[in-house]
Amino acid sequence: MFGPLFEPGLKFYLEAIKSGNPFSFVRYGDGDLLIACPTLKYRHFQRERFDFHRALTKRMMAKTMTRVHKKPRYWPAIQMQHIFEFKRYPWQFRRLRRWVRSEVPRKVWHDASVWRQASETGKIDRLANAIERCPLSKVVMGPPYHKALAKKLGAIFIPLKRRGAWQQRGKMADAIRKHSPALFSICAGPAAKVVIHALWNEVGQESYMIDFGAVWDPYCGVRSRGYHWGLGKCTLS
Repeated sequence: MFGPLFEPGLKFYLEAIKSGNPFSFVRYGDGDLLIACPTLKYRHFQRERFDFHRALTKRMMAKTMTRVHKKPRYWPAIQMQHIFEFKRYPWQFRRLRRWVRSEVPRKVWHDASVWRQASETGKIDRLANAIERCPLSKVVMGPPYHKALAKKLGAIFIPLKRRGAWQQRGKMADAIRKHSPALFSICAGPAAKVVIHALWNEVGQESYMIDFGAVWDPYCGVRSRGYHWGLGKCTLS
């Protein structure tokens, strides 16, 4: 559906971070695809308070994929294990495949599981150290408990709601404009995709905008994903 993924391994991204040559990394999981695909429904709209802007939310998310930037340093990424999960529900998989094939432009997609794999294989410190060595200033944008990550990285901290970052897209965009050029570590669910896509032409050539998802959560004391419980003790040296 998305063609062969580009899977260069963690070292590729670490070198890119340390180089000072910015890139943007936008990762999509199953929830993001359910929101973006116009013919699928997302079961968590009500819980996440998306219901009031449901149609707008889907259009904005779809735009990040149907009008994906084709610049070489804009790297959309897909979690293929979530695509495989769609195959358990054939009608959903068919609708998603039909939409992707007809509406999403051809582009090289990266493997979005690279951050999770770094965590699971004990290499998360290498990622944190690469960020510390990036020549640009650092900004951590995420839930309140990510303040510990910002302290570790010597970064500016922009707190977002743990649930409801979607309503803070304006705050996120303002912060990126204010602090750019910088490396932005972003944990904001669907809002991250929309904001990075919207600001790419404005700051993408001078700033890293990296959607890390929830990979930093267990290192800040919160195990928010199922795989976090199998990680053992989580600390950043």
